[in-house]
Amino acid sequence: MEFNATFFVSGISFIVFAILMNIVMYNPLAKVVEQRKKYIDGNYEDADTANQKATGLIKDRADKLAKAGSDARKVIVDKTDEAKLKKAEVCAHAKNEANEEIKSKKDELKNTSIAVSNELKQHVKGIAETISSKILGENSTISEVDEEVINNIMQEG
Repeated sequence: MEFNATFFVSGISFIVFAILMNIVMYNPLAKVVEQRKKYIDGNYEDADTANQKATGLIKDRADKLAKAGSDARKVIVDKTDEAKLKKAEVCAHAKNEANEEIKSKKDELKNTSIAVSNELKQHVKGIAETISSKILGENSTISEVDEEVINNIMQEG
């Protein structure tokens, strides 16, 4: 094989062609590929940051919901306890009023019973005097009345 000038010219033109292709085509293409890689990496980092923010917001929302739920349960328990106390107070007040009313009515009934009993004793005495005057035929008055005998008769009747 012979090396002549055509071989060297072909070799040099191939080297010049490779250098020109590298400058004109491969370097800009490599820059575009590098820019595309940076763009994709930047978007991936942005997406990762956004995902972390979203996760934080979701966690914060869940925490706020849990706190609101526990606050609501606390308010419900507090209001329920307050209502129970109010109910107990109202019931106790009503019970005291009812007991006072019952005691008052019992006292009133006792006083009425004593008054009626005394009036009845007077009627018994009057009836006894009327019976004795009709049987004996004369006007007689009963001066000494045995209260215990009248009480026994009234309790039996």
